Amino acid sequence: MRNDSDDEPNIQLAFKHAKSIYFLYLVFLVYCLLTVAGIEDIQLVLPWERAHLPILNINVSILGFLFAGPVITVIIFVYFILILVQIQNITNLTGDEVFIRTLFPGALSAPDSGPGTSLLLQKFIILLLLYLSLPITLLLFAFKIYKRHDFLSSAAISIIFFISLCLIGWFWAKLNKAGPWNSKSKKLLPVSIITVVLFAFILVIITEINDGKFTFLNVDLSGESFARPVTVFENPDQALWVDLRNINLNGAYLDNSIITKVDFTASQLKHAVLAESNLELSSFNFANMEKANLNNANLWRANMVGVNLMDSIITWANFREANLMGAELGGATAFNTSFQNASLHSSSLKGAHLQASDFSNADLANADLSETHLAFVNLSYANLSGADFRNADFSNPDDDDSFISILKSSGVPGWLSLYGIDFNEIQFKHGNVAQTILDLIESSKQNFIINDHDYGPIFRRMFVKSFKQVNSPEAWENQYIGANLYGANLTNADFTGADLSDTDLRLTVGLTKPQLCKAKSLARSILDDGMLNEILDSETGCTEKLY
Repeated sequence: MRNDSDDEPNIQLAFKHAKSIYFLYLVFLVYCLLTVAGIEDIQLVLPWERAHLPILNINVSILGFLFAGPVITVIIFVYFILILVQIQNITNLTGDEVFIRTLFPGALSAPDSGPGTSLLLQKFIILLLLYLSLPITLLLFAFKIYKRHDFLSSAAISIIFFISLCLIGWFWAKLNKAGPWNSKSKKLLPVSIITVVLFAFILVIITEINDGKFTFLNVDLSGESFARPVTVFENPDQALWVDLRNINLNGAYLDNSIITKVDFTASQLKHAVLAESNLELSSFNFANMEKANLNNANLWRANMVGVNLMDSIITWANFREANLMGAELGGATAFNTSFQNASLHSSSLKGAHLQASDFSNADLANADLSETHLAFVNLSYANLSGADFRNADFSNPDDDDSFISILKSSGVPGWLSLYGIDFNEIQFKHGNVAQTILDLIESSKQNFIINDHDYGPIFRRMFVKSFKQVNSPEAWENQYIGANLYGANLTNADFTGADLSDTDLRLTVGLTKPQLCKAKSLARSILDDGMLNEILDSETGCTEKLY
């Protein structure tokens, strides 16, 4: 049914206006998508970064753009739909037909023409350009905002997204007049229910997103530099610090990055990957770094008071002179890690695997080292007064498989490969893994020199006693192959149930016979003559622990 001829000019004018608004809508969509695509993950993190707007050639707040873009898009879309509703009110066309005629004047097929190719194409165009274009665009905005791991902004963009879905559902019902309202409402009801349920689900999983459990929604900052440009009005010494306090970087990829002098105080870095990164002089006070990967990271002089490193991987990491007072390292894995001169006063390392790590001159006063694995650890001259070593294991591995596992974890295979030895093909002498490796080294290289700085304390623990031909530094003079507590302050340290086998306890400060007698084993331990005689003269059953 056609309109009266008097109304035709107004109808055509309305169609032209609708087409202009829709063209504006599409242009704005494309403009927003290009801008969003140009925002890199590092810009979502660093506070001074800005979003660059093409054509306008200006820089604006990233968060401001990520919210202003969706809001303006929704406003333009709503205005366009209201124009379609107005056209529909003065014609006998359905909303879908009005939309097709707006885009393609004269291309409208008759509603009863059957499921032909042109009709299917029209429905696809309607679905994509009218009903899906807005939610798809908003999802891309949401993708960037979710990566920031901020609950309020994530919830806000989710609300905008689901409001747009509700608007689309309402407009769909409004624009399609064909059929009674009851019929349309029956179709609209399940859509509304699904929308509400989906919205509630998204709000629930925002917490999971912020915990870094969705890999594709975690920022990738691998290889980035966090250095901030200095303005002419700033003190260069103070301006070097980057303020990222209370930021959420759970699950972030920060490996091979330069992150010196960055303040991460009270930040969230659970499951974050910081392997091979330079983090020296940065601040992680009271940060949550549970299950973070700090393999081979440099944390020299880092401030980490009260940091949570539970179950983290810190193999080969450098914590020299770092402040870890009150830190939580329970369950951490720290093969061949350096804590030289570090402060771990009152920290907890319960159940941690600290094999072959270097704690020389470290402050471990009142630290909890119960149930820790301390094979080949170096605690020489460390302050261990009041430390809790209950059920700690200082002994060397009692089977070849465990010993080989420690060798692999501490980098020995790579070291041996320099001399043409394939670690995985070595036929180890049963019960004497170290001697097997020494024999291979001695046969392949005369006057062999081990660089202690590069290869860590594990070699002098395992090999020095057997490898007499080595041209070694002074650090090798102590003849032991187990844990090293040489010269440590052990005042009031609790060794109840600890296995002190293969441990060097010479020249320790504050160590008493009652402390040692609480240990489970002292087999092959090296003691000062005075302490050894006290134990041998003991009648309390302590002597048997030496054998």
